Amino acid sequence: MKIDLTAIQTEIDLKDYRNPESFMRSMNDSLIKASQLWKSNIHLAVFPEFIGTFLYPGMFLKSLDNQNVFKLLLKYIFKNFLLSQLNFFRAAFLKNALKVEEIYRNTFSELAKNYSSYIVAPSILLPSITFESSKGRYITDKRLFNMSYLFNPKGQVIARMGKLRLTPSENKILFSPYPYRNQAVKTEFAKIAVVICYDMFFQDTIEHLDSIGAQILAVPTCNFAYWKKPVKYNSSYSQERIWWLDGPIKATKKRENIQFLINAMAVGKIGNNVAEGRSTIWNNGRICKLARSWTSSEEINATVEI
Repeated sequence: MKIDLTAIQTEIDLKDYRNPESFMRSMNDSLIKASQLWKSNIHLAVFPEFIGTFLYPGMFLKSLDNQNVFKLLLKYIFKNFLLSQLNFFRAAFLKNALKVEEIYRNTFSELAKNYSSYIVAPSILLPSITFESSKGRYITDKRLFNMSYLFNPKGQVIARMGKLRLTPSENKILFSPYPYRNQAVKTEFAKIAVVICYDMFFQDTIEHLDSIGAQILAVPTCNFAYWKKPVKYNSSYSQERIWWLDGPIKATKKRENIQFLINAMAVGKIGNNVAEGRSTIWNNGRICKLARSWTSSEEINATVEI
């Protein structure tokens, strides 16, 4: 069976988060370009990590200019905080979480239907939210997780995956590690698992997903670092070399079930924060598609047999 595996490399532009229409327009523009690369009737498109989170400041702040990521989120928090709450940092996001989640869910549900595609939506800072007929949509767990929703071509959410391990920059005052083991989701063509950024580097996570039959790993990522510069702890290794060697290669090489990996990266500049990364698609530890740029938007696609 032939399928298209697509990584959406997205350049962050805060203007895209001003309202639901601008957010939809931006995400749709990426999929228009991606769809022109498709050669089969089955598609899996993967968006980057964290970029959904900019819906909070985008929707609820008047000014977004010249703010780095930390200052932007802090500005949002101090405009929306609730002193009555013990953790008022977290409360600021919970205050608007239902509205933001609705925009996020509706956007990618519509896009999945419009493009008849499976979509791994960009990860976003959210609590656990459910729907029940007598209550409507409500929050079931007030912790905030770095989460990504997986949609099917009918526009349904078929899985919600969370980031298990936090990086040092993901402040525990705000973020919580996802408390559940992510699953491999059986679809019409393969078992898909979502591994968010840092989790890809932990072998126990990969071993678990391999053991439960995951064939495709979708990896939304965002790396606020220069792609070609040396890492701090080893001046002879660039971010690129560390990323590929310890990430996709180790995750996909010589596995029992895992064959393909789609790594979609966010790029761009917010204030003095620079995100760089080169999106890739891998087959058994080897690159089968590579983004040309590590600083601008790009869509890459591999039509593969599974």
